[in-house]
Parts: sequence; C-alpha cells; structure tokens
Amino acid sequence: QRKAMNGSFQMQHKKFIKIIVFGIAICALGLRICYVNITAEHPHVETYQMNEWVELNGNFQEESAEETTGYAVRVNSARLLTYKEFIEQYNGNIDCLPESARPIGIVDVEVSVKNTANLNGWLSLYYYMLTSADHTFTLYLNSTLFELAAPSSNGELNIRIKPNSEYTFHIPYGYFSERIDIARMDTKYNMVVSHYPVRKECNVLLREN
Repeated sequence: QRKAMNGSFQMQHKKFIKIIVFGIAICALGLRICYVNITAEHPHVETYQMNEWVELNGNFQEESAEETTGYAVRVNSARLLTYKEFIEQYNGNIDCLPESARPIGIVDVEVSVKNTANLNGWLSLYYYMLTSADHTFTLYLNSTLFELAAPSSNGELNIRIKPNSEYTFHIPYGYFSERIDIARMDTKYNMVVSHYPVRKECNVLLREN
C-alpha cells in the first residue's frame, strides 16, 4: 500500500512539474511576443490634405524599383455614386460588369499626378487603397471601372507620365456593403499613396453629388 501511495505521489509530482514547465513556457512566449511588438520598427506615417501635393520622394507601394522620386500626387475631389450613376457618368455599358460583381456604391476619386524629371519611375495604382477614417474597412480599385473612367490608361495600373507633365484621372473604388445608407454616411477616408519606407496618406472627404 505504501508503494502504491509513493507511486501515486510521484505521478502527481511529475504532473505538477509538467504544469509548471508548461506555464513558464507560455509566459516566456507571451513575453517574447510583447518584446517583438514593442521593439518592431513601425513605418512612419505622414498625413496630407486634399488639394495638397504629396511629394513621393522615392517612397513606394510595393518595391523600390518604382523609383518615384520626382513624382507627386494630389487628391482633388471624391464623391459616392451608385453603379448606375457611375456608368451614366462615363457613358459606359451597364453590362460591363455581371450583376454578381457590381458594387452597391462607388467612391469616385479624382487624382492628379505630376512628374518633374523622372525618366524611369512609375506609380503602382493597384496599391492605392482607400481606408475608412476609423480603419474599419478598406476599399480597392476596380480595374474594369478604372478603364472606363480613365480610357487613356488602357487599363494599365502602373502609371508613367513624361517629365514636366501632369495627368488627371479618376479612380473608382467599389463598395459592396448592402448598407448603402450607412455608406453614404461614411464621408471621410484616407488614400494610401505610398507604403514604404514612409506611409503617406491623403485625407479624402466625399462631397455631395
């Protein structure tokens, strides 16, 4: 009986030690995660206003090969349209998108780009996302509607313009929420014009139609 009791005690003792070791490991992992989050290098963020030129100064969206030095971006205006209103605005075909892919609303942003002396760089519009001011959702460029709004682009999302020139065009962002009334209440957004090394954002305020 004493041997059985000793055996039971040893088993409980080993189990207790395992629990202690597991708890220490979890605590160590938690401390490591906290340390990484605290010491991680977060990108610097710069915020600009509408109708203000944002000098890119080599900051880029996805890769440094974009070589954006000499390029600047300005948000001129923005408004919320229904899909039907957008198609009518740009004299498009209502069937350019199948019904299942048609956004409930479209944030139509007018943007100007200028290039002072850059011969090789470009702007990667694919990453020009639009985030709500409270960062609860993100809107992305619709490439089919972009070709309709900016026909001279031929659907190309990497924008290049000649040195000492300026180009103005519209970027459509599809809004697929069924809550269109709430969408119309969301009047403040941020357009991300570069991600690295500096994240540059431009405030976007929707105007009434």
